[in-house]
Amino acid sequence: MIDDNPLSDNFLRLISPDMFPYLKSLKDFLPVQDAKRGREFLPDKARGIWKRWLDLCYLLGIRTYVSEGLTEWVEDKWREMDAAGVYDLFVS
Repeated sequence: MIDDNPLSDNFLRLISPDMFPYLKSLKDFLPVQDAKRGREFLPDKARGIWKRWLDLCYLLGIRTYVSEGLTEWVEDKWREMDAAGVYDLFVS
């Protein structure tokens, strides 16, 4: 399950059953306000890494949630994130 890209490799290790065998959900805080203001947040390759990771989370039964910026994080607002929505999240 390990990849040759360091970011992808770390993501895959994080959800590895060997690392956290009982992992059922993850919460990611992402400063996506920059993307909402019209700046591209991630290049295509990085978005592909996120998509692959979210696909694997889904296959492993791990639910992923995202807080879209400081205000949402402080207010404890999280929404479920999936691979289909990763491009909407990271592109303005």
